[in-house]
This record gives sequence, structure tokens and C-alpha cells, in this order.
Amino acid sequence: MINYNEFEQWLNGIIEEKFPVEGNAICFNLYEEDDYTWAVQMISAESYDEENDDWACNEVFSTGEDLFVFELEADWEDVAEEFCTTVKQYLEKGKNKDLLTQYDAIAAGFVDGDLETIYTKPHDQY
Repeated sequence: MINYNEFEQWLNGIIEEKFPVEGNAICFNLYEEDDYTWAVQMISAESYDEENDDWACNEVFSTGEDLFVFELEADWEDVAEEFCTTVKQYLEKGKNKDLLTQYDAIAAGFVDGDLETIYTKPHDQY
């Protein structure tokens, strides 16, 4: 399992230091570092397009080398699922969840793969 407290500490640090950031959508990019070592980078993009995952390519902010790194002995599909569950958990109880949900959408996935949309703001609030 991903250590939720470590993820929350990393994300709170970024939010408290950098937010609000430009853009209208947030994406957590997953990377495979080594065998069973994974990293996450958070970016914001100009806009969100539910029909096309390439929206995340229009990056206007990035945590750069400030990555959340974790170990999980699992294949990439299970890692993506576990990470999305961790983000959902943050959106339910995280200290700064309200700052994240001000964006039109929040997604996560491997940087060269499909994204899972975890949150979308109701259309009447765009």
C-alpha cells in the first residue's frame, strides 16, 4: 500500500507553498523509477477535456523534481489503481482538499498512458 500520510505531507507542502497555481486542471503523473519504485509529479494544465487525455500536455505548472516517491511491489495497473485511491482519499479528508477542488478536474495516470479522471467540478461551476 501507498503510505497515505507520506503522500498527504508531500501534497500539503506543495499546496501550502505554491497554490494557487495557474491552469484549470490538475494531473498527477506517475512514473516507474526502478523495479517497484514509483514517482509522482503534479502538474496543472490550461484546461480539461474529458474527451481527450492530451489536455494534460498543456502544462502551465509542475512540481518539477519535487516528486512523491514510493515503493510498491505491483504491476503498473495495480500501482495506478492504488495511487488513484490515495488521491480520492485525499479529496475526502485531506487538509487542503478545498484548494484542489477549485480546479475543473483532477486526474492521475502514467505520463505516457491513459488518465483516470478522479474529480470534475460540476459543469455549472466552470
